[in-house]
Amino acid sequence: MVAFRSFLRTTDLPLLWAACALFAVSLLADRFWPGQHLLEDGAKFLGIVAWSTYFVGSAVGHLRSIGQAGSRQDASVR
Repeated sequence: MVAFRSFLRTTDLPLLWAACALFAVSLLADRFWPGQHLLEDGAKFLGIVAWSTYFVGSAVGHLRSIGQAGSRQDASVR
């Protein structure tokens, strides 16, 4: 995280923190409420959804910024 801190600042960090929090809820539910499978698995599923959404959104945003930078260079060459 330290090496990529400048990139991480440009992403949707609250979504990443929400994913981490949901994974923590899943771990806590497994440890302290052993029979609550819906809570544990539901939090884990939502954590996976949030985590995947974060990474896909970050990748799309980065690719768009690369595409915009490339189109600006093409325009300046003409």
